[in-house]
Amino acid sequence: METGYIDMGKIDSSLRYTPPKTEFVETGFLYHLVAVPAYSNGSDGKLVDKKPIGSRLWQIQGSPRPPWTTVNTAIRYVLEMRNKTTDPAIKKNADQTLAELMKLH
Repeated sequence: METGYIDMGKIDSSLRYTPPKTEFVETGFLYHLVAVPAYSNGSDGKLVDKKPIGSRLWQIQGSPRPPWTTVNTAIRYVLEMRNKTTDPAIKKNADQTLAELMKLH
């Protein structure tokens, strides 16, 4: 399986946005998928039975790539974190980051 994305920057733990060092470039990752047994989960998501149910699911083999998200999700995240903090510097960073993200939206 192959997937790709365009790096549009990063947001650090102080909610500061940093644009990419180069123009937006599409990045691709190649994943190897393996079929694994499926197990029965209850409505709460907890494993009901440790015996496979006969079906198989696809799972990415190996370690995951660096985390990434969409611009919309980044906006929601920054808004949520800005509302949770009492630190005026982080609120200011968040406001500046939101302004930059809205340009990318």
